Amino acid sequence: MWQLIETAPKDGTLILCAAIGHSNYTDIESGIHVEDPTLRVWWARSGRWSYRWKKFWDEIEPSGFANLSHWMNLPKP
Repeated sequence: MWQLIETAPKDGTLILCAAIGHSNYTDIESGIHVEDPTLRVWWARSGRWSYRWKKFWDEIEPSGFANLSHWMNLPKP
């Protein structure tokens, strides 16, 4: 179950990080703005809290995750 990122462990535990949000957009042809109430997972990747960088990251890119909003424990293999 997805949880808000503010509740994620900051002890170095590897977790599944995600950006979850609404799919609001403007239709190119009609110019009408559409407010989609459905929550969608934009991306998900394993990561952990970095004390050095003071953010969640994937151990590759030190700039961290963009628009991170949710987390969950990694599934068991």
